[in-house]
Amino acid sequence: MEFHQLIVSNITRETELAYSYEFEIKDSLLTTFAYKAGQYLTLEVEIEGKKVRRAYSMSSSPKQNSWKVTIKRVENGLFSNFFIDHTKEGDAVNVAAPEGRFTLDFSPEKRRTHYFICAGSGITPILSLIKASLEEEPLSPLYLLYGNRNESSIIFKDELQLLEKKYSGQLFVEHCLTEEKKGGLMNLFKKKDFEGRINAEMLRKFLLKYPSETEDKHYFLCGPGEMILAGKNYLSKSGVKEKFIHEEYFTSPGEKIEIQPKAGESHVEVILHGEEISFTMNNSQTLLEKLEEMGYDPPYSCMSGSCSTCMAKCITGEVTMDSSLALNKVEIENGLILTCQARPHSSKVKISYDDL
Repeated sequence: MEFHQLIVSNITRETELAYSYEFEIKDSLLTTFAYKAGQYLTLEVEIEGKKVRRAYSMSSSPKQNSWKVTIKRVENGLFSNFFIDHTKEGDAVNVAAPEGRFTLDFSPEKRRTHYFICAGSGITPILSLIKASLEEEPLSPLYLLYGNRNESSIIFKDELQLLEKKYSGQLFVEHCLTEEKKGGLMNLFKKKDFEGRINAEMLRKFLLKYPSETEDKHYFLCGPGEMILAGKNYLSKSGVKEKFIHEEYFTSPGEKIEIQPKAGESHVEVILHGEEISFTMNNSQTLLEKLEEMGYDPPYSCMSGSCSTCMAKCITGEVTMDSSLALNKVEIENGLILTCQARPHSSKVKISYDDL
């Protein structure tokens, strides 16, 4: 996985816990770092002698000629706390080229309805998509349902207000707080239709309040896994086809249930960057762990099965995955796997990072 040293040109404190970092891109790297709204950057730092990577979505849009990620402190979060505490403007950071499939191609000729449902830092790629849609698809109305704990935790609060005012009649924003206080944003705008956590019932009310005037409708869900599952299940039961539901998990839904790996060892063949690698491994390890242990540099980022950076194709044999949030049912049936989660489940396994 190739990294480039990018300079942090600006740091913005969005909330008490969230910071945005904008990177300077040299002309020679503009093609490499071209991206679609909704994609992410993989950052790499060294912590106590070990390289650690994480994926962070961009809140900027391609039309802005800007590359901005937002990082929120997570309790006991190894990467987020280290990066926020140690990174300052002017520092060089290892950054890989944009990736991600939480995207949509926008067109000025199209008139569609876009619904955005998110919570917490899930607003980051959503904001990127909203900006791109407003800039590139002016005939399409946009509706945002955004959940947070309280007013002070709303990331991009001022920017969303400005966008809603500038694009009045096209962009509609509904904030949903679980700890509303008197005199705050909710009272100021008198938007109190939605209170508490975003769930299926709240989504039902949201869609009733903002019915679509177009046949072509897209739904974007981003944030905690439980919220996404509740929203996706409701939409599916309402007859929305899977191809119109876009999802990006920022946390896993509920506790991670590890599948008991098959005991013993397996013979594994891996095609990585044109090289054929053969080895025997213990089935308790993931394929990614074994490749790293052997000194190879396979692509990876989140390590939780939420992004698609470590994706490969299982050509022969079987693997099991503890989590596969970044893949849909059809992709799994077609042999796609996430190597950060995949363990051999047959005596012989062959995978390829190159033939996706």
